[in-house]
Amino acid sequence: MSCVRRVARILRTSLFAQVACALVVAVVVGQLWPDMATDLQPLGDLGNCVAVVAVSRWEGALDLPRAKRVLDGKQPPAAPASPGSSGPSSGSTVVKAPAVERS
Repeated sequence: MSCVRRVARILRTSLFAQVACALVVAVVVGQLWPDMATDLQPLGDLGNCVAVVAVSRWEGALDLPRAKRVLDGKQPPAAPASPGSSGPSSGSTVVKAPAVERS
């Protein structure tokens, strides 16, 4: 198997390799063409949004019917809790970490 085919197979099958290559490309573009990198920032933001939705679906924490209603404009999103408010906003769930005993 030639070296090019081996690299192509690794890039095709390894998520780690894909992310590492994307990171290298992003750094090179940011250094050589900073204006272009600024124009491409919404792609990074979109990637973060996709990751949040994917992980929340994976963990079972996404209320998909409610998300569809909000995205369709049929239900306004819940207002974020103000820093001085006591307790969560309606409809949200607070998950507390278990207490850790220190010796």
